[in-house]
Amino acid sequence: MNKWFLLVSVAVVFFSCEKLKKSPSTQHPTSFEWTFSDESPSFSHCDSLGTYKEQYQCFQTELNRLLSLQISQFQLQPNKSLNDTLTLTLLIDQKGQISIQKRTANNHIDTEFPFIDSLLQQSVSKLPRVLPATKTNVGLPVKSTIYLPLIFKTAPQ
Repeated sequence: MNKWFLLVSVAVVFFSCEKLKKSPSTQHPTSFEWTFSDESPSFSHCDSLGTYKEQYQCFQTELNRLLSLQISQFQLQPNKSLNDTLTLTLLIDQKGQISIQKRTANNHIDTEFPFIDSLLQQSVSKLPRVLPATKTNVGLPVKSTIYLPLIFKTAPQ
């Protein structure tokens, strides 16, 4: 009788633990629905602003400023005048690290600046970490994507 009791007890514990592993309440969801109460990526000094719109505008402005500073250090000089836009798709991971996911531009920018991809990679890699986006209903930092247009408006040298 003791052998059966021990065997049944071990089986119950084993199978009940297996059910706990599969329970949706103990696993992180694989997809989220974004709401206005969630927090977008930010710089720490932008978090003190009042509204979500002000905080996000501060983040965009600061990101543009920092990236422009990095790019301007390369002192790009085109042969022809340019008035074109290059759009970066930036990925901000759960740790706040920024990386380039994709970039789109027309051939004029690529022709005038053949090494633009490596310059952009260097510039983005020097950006400081940011506070990642947060899914507030589960309290988790999440990846986010930012579309950042860069306008190249130059005169030939």
